[in-house]
Amino acid sequence: MSKQDISRPPAWPADIRPLTSLRFFAALFVVLLHFRERSGLDGLMDSALFTRGYLAVDFFFILSGFVLAHVYMRSVRAGTFSHIAFVEKRLARLWPMHLASLAAVIVLYLVMTLAGLTPDNPDRYRLDLLPANLFMLHAWGFNYEQSFNYPSWSVSAEWFAYILFLPFAALLARLWRRPVLFLDLAAALFVVFYLLAPAFTGAPLMRLTDGYGVWRIVPEFLIGMGLWRLGLSVQMDRSLTALHLLMAALTIAALGAMGAADFLFVPAFAWLIFAAAESARQRTPGAGWLGAGPLVYLGDVSFALYMVHAIVYTVWFHGVDLAAGADFAARWRTEIWAAGIGVSVLAAILAHHLIELPGKRLILRLAPLRRLDALKGESGGRQHP
Repeated sequence: MSKQDISRPPAWPADIRPLTSLRFFAALFVVLLHFRERSGLDGLMDSALFTRGYLAVDFFFILSGFVLAHVYMRSVRAGTFSHIAFVEKRLARLWPMHLASLAAVIVLYLVMTLAGLTPDNPDRYRLDLLPANLFMLHAWGFNYEQSFNYPSWSVSAEWFAYILFLPFAALLARLWRRPVLFLDLAAALFVVFYLLAPAFTGAPLMRLTDGYGVWRIVPEFLIGMGLWRLGLSVQMDRSLTALHLLMAALTIAALGAMGAADFLFVPAFAWLIFAAAESARQRTPGAGWLGAGPLVYLGDVSFALYMVHAIVYTVWFHGVDLAAGADFAARWRTEIWAAGIGVSVLAAILAHHLIELPGKRLILRLAPLRRLDALKGESGGRQHP
C-alpha cells in the first residue's frame, strides 16, 4: 500500500457496489450450511469449507461497521449526525423483515402442530422465548438458546451495534488521525473477547448466537469501522488491487478447506472487504463483475434471503417428503436440495419487494424524526445483519 496525505484522502465512491454483491455470497454460504444435510453431496457439503458457513455472519459484522462508517462518519465529524434519526433508519431496515419472518415461523409451528406433525426442535418455540425475539433482544443475554427464526439472532446483534454506534463513532472521531491505533484497539478487543468467551459464555466467541451474540459483533463491527477509516489514509497499488481481491478470496477458501481456527477468518474477511472497496474506488476489473447489476440486486435481497431461508427449509423439504414420499425424496435428493435453494432465492425476492421495502417506507413515514434524506445515503450503505 502507498501512503496518502491524510489531509487529502482518496475518496471512496458513494456507492461501493462490490460490497453489496459480496453480501449475497455470504448469505448463500449461510444457506448452504443450513441446507447441507439435505444435499445428498455428503462428501462435499460435509467438508470443512461448507461446515464453516456460520462464519459468514462475522463477515457481515465487519462489513456493517465499514458501511455505516462510510455512510455516517462525515456527519458525525461535522456535528450534523442525529443518533435518533439513525436508529429510526436502522429499525426500519431490520424490523419489518424480522417481524414478518417471526410471524411466519409462529404460523408454521401452529399449522404443523394442528396437523399432528412434530416440528424440528419444538423447544425452540416456547412462549417465554417470544418477548426477546419480538424486540430483537435475544442476542443481548435474555435468551440462551436458539429460538423461533433462529438465524435472526444476528439481527439482534446488529441492533445492539446500532444502539452503540454513536459512542463507537465518537471514539473513531477522537482517534481520527490515528486510524492504526483505532484498529489495534479493535483487534485487541477481539482477542480479549476471543480468549474470555469460553470461560464466561461456555462457547467459543465465533460460535455465539442467542444469548451472547453481542460479544461477537462488537469487536468485529469496530474493526470494520477502523478499516474504512484506514482507507482514507492508505490505498492499494492499483496494479495489485485485483490480485489482492483474488488472493483474499482464495485465502478464505483455503482457510475453510483446511479447517483453520475461526479467528484467522477475521483478518481474511477484512482483507476481502478492503480489496473489494478498493476495486470500486480504483475501477479495476474486479469492480466490473462484482459491481454488475444482477449481483448487486442479489446483494440487495440478501437480507431477505438470510431471514427467510430457514422457513423455506421447513416448508420445502417437509412438504416434498409429505407430498412425494420418502422414496421419491431419497431418489431425487440433490435435485430437491438445489430446487430448495432456488425457492429460497425466489422467496427472498418476493419478501424484499412485498415486505422489506414497503415496511421500511412505512416505519420511516411514521417515525417522529422524518427527514427528507430518510431513504438517501443508503446506496453505499446497503447492508445486512
